[in-house]
Amino acid sequence: RSPGYGMSLVAETTTGCILSSECMATHSGASELQLPEDLGTQAAMSFLQEIKLGGVVDSTHQGLLFILCALCPEDVSKVRVGKLSS
Repeated sequence: RSPGYGMSLVAETTTGCILSSECMATHSGASELQLPEDLGTQAAMSFLQEIKLGGVVDSTHQGLLFILCALCPEDVSKVRVGKLSS
């Protein structure tokens, strides 16, 4: 019995930015894993949402980006992010 599986989608833009999205299927209380086809659809929709939001940092890593910017000298960091994650 497999503990789960996942997939990552990665793309590079013509300007060199790397965009990614990940999805995982685990047993976490459910008796059956999510179907691979459903997981693929979920990963693709999540990936398209990241592209739609724009920015060069995905919503999962925004917090880390802001911490690193705060540690830099003043007025050194400039970033473009999409919609802020909650």
